[in-house]
This record gives sequence, structure tokens and C-alpha cells, in this order.
Amino acid sequence: MDAKLLENYISKVRCPRHLSIQYKFFDNEMGNEEDYSEFDSHIVRYINQCGSFLTSIHFESCRNDEILSLIVECPNLTAITLNRSKGNFESLLTLRNLEKIQLLTCVFPKQILQEILQNNKQLKSISSENSNLNANEICESLAQYNPHIEEVHMDEKRRVRAKGIKALSRCPKLRTLELVGGAFHCDPEDSLQHLAAGCPILERLTLYGWKDVNDASLMPILHSCTQLKSLDLRGINITIKSCREAALSLPFLKTLDVYKCHRIKKAEILKLQKEFKEIRITN
Repeated sequence: MDAKLLENYISKVRCPRHLSIQYKFFDNEMGNEEDYSEFDSHIVRYINQCGSFLTSIHFESCRNDEILSLIVECPNLTAITLNRSKGNFESLLTLRNLEKIQLLTCVFPKQILQEILQNNKQLKSISSENSNLNANEICESLAQYNPHIEEVHMDEKRRVRAKGIKALSRCPKLRTLELVGGAFHCDPEDSLQHLAAGCPILERLTLYGWKDVNDASLMPILHSCTQLKSLDLRGINITIKSCREAALSLPFLKTLDVYKCHRIKKAEILKLQKEFKEIRITN
């Protein structure tokens, strides 16, 4: 770190809207952690001076509760990203204007997140990837506290199941739902039927690896969510029937991904690609 360069930069940027604070990734097995005391002192002074101007902030590999506590000096934040960061995160409870939250590879207290969602009812977008959180509990909280939610991206070990999907069906403004991760087995029950009825303006849907989703369970989505532009159905248990129905029923469909859908033959996809050249169909 060049202290003079940092000092010069800070002195010139007086009313920042966006701030990214990045630390070198630290793994306990790699050796001693670097000394960031001088860097931290600049961050503390800068946020104390300019935090009220910030509307978005990004923390990368931050393990310092003192730095994270500076969020209280940023009351106008509408977006926050926490990547590989760890702390008690209690300072986030002061925020009331969040529209976008990204939690990426974090150890995040479950109760804190629930209170954050409750405090920020205008939230529009949330991403939770590789954290310690339960995706179904997040979905239930969103349905209860965040009626304006438009984008949900989940990539968690504890996958979204039928209960979580049914909860999200109570979010009528939902436009993007991306559920990714490895393959898993779980009865979808009638959850996709609920989603189709409750989220008619859905534009992007990803159901990656949900082995128990078949043609019958997917059909309500294809018939009711007619605004869909992108369908990612990799690794689910559908046949070419669902692909054809999607191409015929969804007038705005641009991309259809059925990679690892083993019940679909390559020859069937090639035929469909020739019939619907306006849709990018991949397998």
C-alpha cells in the first residue's frame, strides 16, 4: 500500500457515492495476517468524514469489527456487498434504506439478517452465496417483510425447497429467481404451481440441479409466466416436451439452457434449434 497515494486520493474525493474496501484474502493456513493498521486508520477517518454521502459500499475479506461498525456512519446506503467477510454485523441494523444486499461466502448471524430484512421493507434484490444461512428461512422472511423484492439469487448448501418456493410465491413483483448449486433431490410438491400463480411477471428463472422437477411440475410455469426471457433448467428431470412447450408458450424467451438434462437427446435439441432459431437453446 502506498500511503501517500491513498492520502492524496482521499483528499480529492470528498463526496463519494460508492466505496469499495478490499483486503488481501487471508487463510489461516497460509501464515500470519498482514498489518492493516495504517490502511484502517485512513478508512476510519474517511468514512467518518464522508459516510453520509455513500449510497453503496463493498467489503472484501474484511475481518475487522471496528471497520464494519463504521456502517453506522453511512445512513443513506441503498446497496451493500459483503464478500468473504466476518463479524457480528450489528451495525447493519441501523440501515433503513437498503434496496440491494449481497452476502458472498460470509459467516452471517441468522437473526441479524432477519432484522435487516424487517428494517428494509423496500428491498428489491438479495444474493446469498456459500454462506452459513438457510435459504428457505431467507425466502420466508422475504415473503413476510419485503413485498417489493424483484431479484433473488441463492447458492447455498441448504437449498431452497418446496416450502421456500411457496413463500416466494407471495412476492408478486419478483422478476428474477436464480436457485443454483449442485444436484439435489427433493419433492417440489405443488410449489412451482404456487410460484406460477403468484409471480406472473417473472422474467428470469434458474432451477439448477433440482432432480425431482419434471415435465408435469414445470408446466404451470410455462403456461402462466409468459414474461419469461431466460430459463435455466440445467440438470433437472425434464424431457424435450418441456423445451418445446417453453418455445411455443413464452413469446419473449431468448435463452433456454438444458445442460445435463439427461432425458433430452442431442438430436431432439438440434431439431428444436432449427425450428426456433430466435431462441438460444443450449444443452
